[in-house]
Amino acid sequence: MTDEEWDSEEWDTEGWEGPRDSVNSSNTASNGARVGAQFGVNRGRVDIRNSPTYVYQGDSPEEQCRVALNYLRADSARPAEEILRKLMWGGQPTTRIAYYYTLSVLGDRSVYELDSELIEEIRKARAYCSDQAQDSWCQAQDVVMGLLRSLPHGTARESTADAEQWNGEWEDLLAFDKVPSERQEEIRRSLAMIASGRVREQLESGVRERVVAEKVRADRVRRVWMFFHPDPLEPKLYPLPPLEAPLPSWQLIAGGPLLLCAGTVLVGMNHWWVAIMVLGIQLGGVRLLGPLGVESRARRLVAEAEERNAQRLRTLPDPRSPGHWVSSGLVRDLCRVVEDQFTEARPHRNGTWAEQTVEVRAYLKERLVAQYGNSQRSADTVAWLARWHARRAATPGGPAWQPRDLDEAAPAGDTITRRPPWLGAVAAVATLGVLFAVGQVVSAVLLGVGAVWVVLVSRRQAASRRAIALREDAQQRLLVEEQRGLDEWREILADRPSDEEMARWLAMDKAHVRYEAIERAGLVERDVVTHAVMVEGAKGARALRLASGPPRYSAYTVRVFVLSHSGVHEVNAKLDFHTGDILDEQRNHFSYEKVASVSAREKGARRVRNVKGQATQSEKLRAAAVTVRLVSGENAVSVRESYRRPTGGAGLDGQDEDLAELVLRDSGFEGVLRILESVASEGGGWIRRDRERRARWAHSLFD
Repeated sequence: MTDEEWDSEEWDTEGWEGPRDSVNSSNTASNGARVGAQFGVNRGRVDIRNSPTYVYQGDSPEEQCRVALNYLRADSARPAEEILRKLMWGGQPTTRIAYYYTLSVLGDRSVYELDSELIEEIRKARAYCSDQAQDSWCQAQDVVMGLLRSLPHGTARESTADAEQWNGEWEDLLAFDKVPSERQEEIRRSLAMIASGRVREQLESGVRERVVAEKVRADRVRRVWMFFHPDPLEPKLYPLPPLEAPLPSWQLIAGGPLLLCAGTVLVGMNHWWVAIMVLGIQLGGVRLLGPLGVESRARRLVAEAEERNAQRLRTLPDPRSPGHWVSSGLVRDLCRVVEDQFTEARPHRNGTWAEQTVEVRAYLKERLVAQYGNSQRSADTVAWLARWHARRAATPGGPAWQPRDLDEAAPAGDTITRRPPWLGAVAAVATLGVLFAVGQVVSAVLLGVGAVWVVLVSRRQAASRRAIALREDAQQRLLVEEQRGLDEWREILADRPSDEEMARWLAMDKAHVRYEAIERAGLVERDVVTHAVMVEGAKGARALRLASGPPRYSAYTVRVFVLSHSGVHEVNAKLDFHTGDILDEQRNHFSYEKVASVSAREKGARRVRNVKGQATQSEKLRAAAVTVRLVSGENAVSVRESYRRPTGGAGLDGQDEDLAELVLRDSGFEGVLRILESVASEGGGWIRRDRERRARWAHSLFD
């Protein structure tokens, strides 16, 4: 396989719910291949949610066992095996730990991967249980060993040379039905890749109907999208553009009082007590007349500011990154989230939705980039805010940056107007008339002009301050409304499925695809010698993992290999994880005799280093590819695994493991690789050699 052939294949994601993060996959086949794909490469962000599911909350054996069992339930047997091995041989072993340790060693492995060291581990765990007082865990361990003892036996239609021995071991299979259903499910999942013949028939009896039911249980279709949605960020107060209503200058403010003082001084030159009385009457009139019309002017200033802001937003282009501290990709994602949410919220009524919402969409894009562009979080964390505003825009009620109860703002400026303002005007005019009558014309003019000056300037000043207060109050009340919207959104997300539920749904999907592949190939379970299932996140799928846990995807590519007596049956399909739907199946079949060769290629290095006085092996492989060719020259299978991080010595003591290693370890690639290499090397004799291999394996385990 050449470098040019390692290109990516586009996958259609139409119909998947929710925002989509860019997660690239690579799936190709060489020229002339009938069916081919590449697996294991995932470039792009995988969101991480903090959770204690796979993280130690202490150093106790119980806590370590809890984490290990969570890995095992999540179909991630290798990290579970590491933890349980330490507990089994370096801690305080129990029969429960021995049982689960045996399952972890067997889980996700075919007989081709169980070497002598692993067989010895199983023997030691069995011996430990044999030396302990018998309990339910010892009983479950005995059931596992009984099923393994029966592996060399074929189906009833095969040779009956071992019939007498088989009749003596029939009890081993019947014992499986006597353990609790929870133990049955654990054993079935762990032995799925090993079981064949009569053991497989016993394990799979009546399971298919339960698998179909489990695929849709717990309201899956309604809840799956919640798992991939990140925890929402809190709303923040967003200040609007300033009002174009500056406060009067100090010269303008001082002019009126100076005229009042000048008029008062002229009156006081004859009678000082008259001057004080006249000044008091003028100031009283100013006090009563000053607030008149302030509220209406303030609201007019606010309305004018809103109109200017609306005009600005109508022609505002999509925001760009303000600097290196805000990634351009996040800016694009924030704009995409806004557009997606408004598209989803479009009401079914006449009108041009895009034109009606151009202002609110521009406002949200500008706001989200300004407030969350440097948050180092994905755009989906604020998708709820865009969703809330989109649904709010679908109902009339004013601009997006104003609360819907704007009229409830306290009209502080009108509280003074409860006293009749005309009383102040009458008293002031009457006083000025008296001054005119007694010859104080200059004083009357100065006092009158000064009073009017002060009233006009004070109204302007008060209106500006009131407009600013109205804007600040509206911003605060909008924030309160958004906070209520966040609380409602959190109530919706409270029904998120757990990681265990996600793992179970995926396991049921994989089993369902396998059953479908067997049925479409015209086979029954007793015809299946072994199988392997590979999964990887599809391109365009959303991805999320709990801290230290395996990643989950909103869509997968699934590849199933079913090896029967007639040959290899391959099914390649896409899985919409939201619904469990299997999409765009591709099927391929070839017999063992037609296999000509297998070629493998690796990119990377394997090393041995001296680490603290001990020789330590590690590997850093960027890619590995295997191709099976037929005698006709066609490529029957082309499988690729990409970008494996260093392995060996990676601890699970609360520190997060490398994501790439988790993806590749759980993809099923190793099992498929071993099987394909065996088929290619043994050709038509693979069935016979497989029986011999299982017999030797059982002999090593029990003799």
